[in-house]
Amino acid sequence: MYGQDRGTVPWIDAKYYAATQVVDEARHVEVFSKYLDEKLSGHYPVNAHLGLLLDDIIADSRWDMTYLGMQIMVEGSPSPLSGSCTPSRPSRS
Repeated sequence: MYGQDRGTVPWIDAKYYAATQVVDEARHVEVFSKYLDEKLSGHYPVNAHLGLLLDDIIADSRWDMTYLGMQIMVEGSPSPLSGSCTPSRPSRS
């Protein structure tokens, strides 16, 4: 996603940012894939509704909406998941 939008953003700094995001996101994918393979029982398919929403975000002609949408949907999605995988500590009162 970031790679395809890199050419459409109007400022050189935004293009540099998008290019670094491609590398950063690739690293995240590798780590999460390894986690799914080694700690859980493998990969899971993307929910059909989430897939349609992601398709709409990527297809939007406004580069800023695509960036914002991907930040909200992709960066925000693993947060609840990682919280549910971490053992909770009892509160100290």
